[in-house]
Amino acid sequence: MSKRKTARELMDELNADATFRAFRDDREARMLAIEIECDVLRRPVLERISKMGFECESLSDLIHKHAPLSNTVVLILLDALKDSGNERVQESYVRALAAAKESFDGGILSQLYRSTSSEGLKFAVLNTIARTHPRGITDLVEEMSSETRKTLESLGTSGNNGRSER
Repeated sequence: MSKRKTARELMDELNADATFRAFRDDREARMLAIEIECDVLRRPVLERISKMGFECESLSDLIHKHAPLSNTVVLILLDALKDSGNERVQESYVRALAAAKESFDGGILSQLYRSTSSEGLKFAVLNTIARTHPRGITDLVEEMSSETRKTLESLGTSGNNGRSER
């Protein structure tokens, strides 16, 4: 019977392998390039939000400094969401919308949910719907499978900011 390796021993073995190191370095470089691209795509939106008096360097910074988000910021994020074709950037806008102060028109969320094949983006939309209860999504909720509706309901119990509008 062979001796089991510890995590440290396995990592030392992998790090000694030139093929593994090249794969890891290539993957890290690709991930960094994707993040830089997303930052570039988000920059004009963050500048627009900052010009409206909500100074921020990132969406995370926006939420930490200004949540719950005003209708002004929500409208800017909804416009940006509509105009963006990058699913990673869209997901970041959808997640930021979960910090909205008041209910908003969820039409763009419905369209996005229906049109994307990204499970991560769909989950972000469901989470934002559960937390904010946007208006105009009744048809989307009615179209959902019972399993998806249960997921939506369970997400809503984890923090819906006290809103109940649909």
